[in-house]
Amino acid sequence: MCSDQVPPVPRVELPLPCDMSPEQRAVYDQAVNFFGAPIGPRIALMITPDVAARWSDLLTALEKSSLSRRLWELTILVVAREWDSQFEWWAHEAPALKQGLSREVIEALRRGERPAFENADEAAVYQYLTELMRDHRVSDPTYDALKALIGSRQVVELTVLAGHYSSVAMTLAAHDVQLPPGVEPPLP
Repeated sequence: MCSDQVPPVPRVELPLPCDMSPEQRAVYDQAVNFFGAPIGPRIALMITPDVAARWSDLLTALEKSSLSRRLWELTILVVAREWDSQFEWWAHEAPALKQGLSREVIEALRRGERPAFENADEAAVYQYLTELMRDHRVSDPTYDALKALIGSRQVVELTVLAGHYSSVAMTLAAHDVQLPPGVEPPLP
C-alpha cells in the first residue's frame, strides 16, 4: 500500500504515486520540482502524460523567446485575471514583481481595472491581449502598435504564450484544481 498521496483534484481520479506509470510519475515529479509539492495544473494532466509532455514541450519552446520576462509575466497575469484563475495568479504574481512589473500595475490588474502604465510596451501588450480575449480579434492599430514596440516574432510568441496560459487557466478551472493548503485566494 502507498504511503504517498496526491492532493485531490476534485474532478479527476488520480493514481497514488506507487500506482503511477513511469510517464505519470515523471509528470508528478515535474510538478513537485516546480512547486515543491504535488500541486498545480500538471497534476490534473497526470492521467494524460503524453498531453502533459507536449504542454511542457510548448512551454520549453516559448522559454527560448526573446520576449522580455517582464512582458511574459504581464501576459500571464492578464490571462489569469481574464479567467479569474486564482492558482495561475498566485503562481505568477511574485515572478511578475521580480521581473520588474510594478506593484501598481499588478494591483490594478487584480482589481480588474486598466492599469496606468508607465511603459508603452506594457500598455500595448495589455491593449492587444484585452482586445484578443474580450473581442476575439485585434484591430490593425493595436496590432501595429505592439509590433512596432516589440517586433513581429515577439507578437507571435506573446500570442502563443497567452494561448498556453489560457489553456492552463481552463485546465485549472475545469478540474477544480485548488490553491495550496493555507493559501488565501489572491483575486477578488
